[in-house]
Amino acid sequence: MNLPQLPQDKANHVLYGLAIAIVVSVVAMLLKMPQPRLIGFVVAVVFAGGKEALDYLLNKKDAAAGKVATRAVEKLDFVATVVGSAVVPVLGFLP
Repeated sequence: MNLPQLPQDKANHVLYGLAIAIVVSVVAMLLKMPQPRLIGFVVAVVFAGGKEALDYLLNKKDAAAGKVATRAVEKLDFVATVVGSAVVPVLGFLP
């Protein structure tokens, strides 16, 4: 039986979400902010949504200028980033 494989792009999004959540959580911990893991998760989700929204707007701008849109805007990219960032608060990755 073969295990399901994640496409490279989605795996990258998972790792980026995890990395953003960890870095922001560590900074929040150092600043003694309450709920640092939750803060890391929320910031990663905002980054994920912002990245996809920016790609969408830039594609729209390119289309209006008669250029070919080159950025992929995928809901699953957003979902993969959120899943990666959810590892931090869900599994308590940090103290």
